[in-house]
Amino acid sequence: MRKGDATREKLRRAALALFVEQGVTETTTRDIAARAGIAEGTIYRHFASKDELAADLLRDQLSRLGEALYAVDRAEDDLPTKIRAFVRCYCEMADADWHGFSYQLLYQHVWLRRLPEPPSRNPVTVVRDALERGMAAGAIPRREIELVLGMALGVVMQTAIQKLYGSLDGAMTDYAEEVAEAVWRVVSQ
Repeated sequence: MRKGDATREKLRRAALALFVEQGVTETTTRDIAARAGIAEGTIYRHFASKDELAADLLRDQLSRLGEALYAVDRAEDDLPTKIRAFVRCYCEMADADWHGFSYQLLYQHVWLRRLPEPPSRNPVTVVRDALERGMAAGAIPRREIELVLGMALGVVMQTAIQKLYGSLDGAMTDYAEEVAEAVWRVVSQ
């Protein structure tokens, strides 16, 4: 890894942690530079603004999750198995990078509308497409797709929010089977 790439990654990790701990608005570029151990001006060699950095972090999180869910979607044919694998994938990725997932949970509604370039694979679209194919194949009842999608994602994301708030102990993967079963009950009714 080149020195510039290593500096950019240190900067991104420092910003991610601070954005989750303090909030994007409350975090200054001075805070980010201090946490990363770099000069404040170095930030602007990599990002035009703090807002660009915040959007870049969200796009990266969504892209990685979208690609992982797409791989699961391609690997599994049976909808109940696919849902279990989607939830397991989400939980494993959350456990592997809790700051990244916390940031996504806290700020996706703020920054998603501001992304100049959306992720190549939107995780919500991947799940919606799988549910639509499940409806078309008769695996689950035909209903308003956005409602079914919202309920399914709500089960997963609200569980992650409970962990973020400190209401749930342990890893997200500790809850993966129960969450997947709840998602299946929601979509199959």
